Amino acid sequence: MKLVIAFAVSILVSSISLIPVSGSFIPRDGQLQESFKGICPDFEVRCVKDGDWRNPIGRIGSKPFCREGIRCNQCEEHKNTRECNRTFKECEGECEAYGPIPF
Repeated sequence: MKLVIAFAVSILVSSISLIPVSGSFIPRDGQLQESFKGICPDFEVRCVKDGDWRNPIGRIGSKPFCREGIRCNQCEEHKNTRECNRTFKECEGECEAYGPIPF
């Protein structure tokens, strides 16, 4: 029953462009995300091998984070990962860039 209600609400919400609320509007998905752009601070990025985020190989400094849904994620994770692998030979090309909290 909960699934049916959630599905019905999802269809209803996705069909509404803007909902007036006391003279203002609640924007749709992309518009809401756009309104929170720039809300995330820069965070230190760590270079992690084999998913061992508690023991990073090294750090590449503070990097910009961007809003994705309810989270702040690295704006340029792939670029940061490449920087990790270029900077630390211990990575052997297998490091990933991790933000302050990996989940």
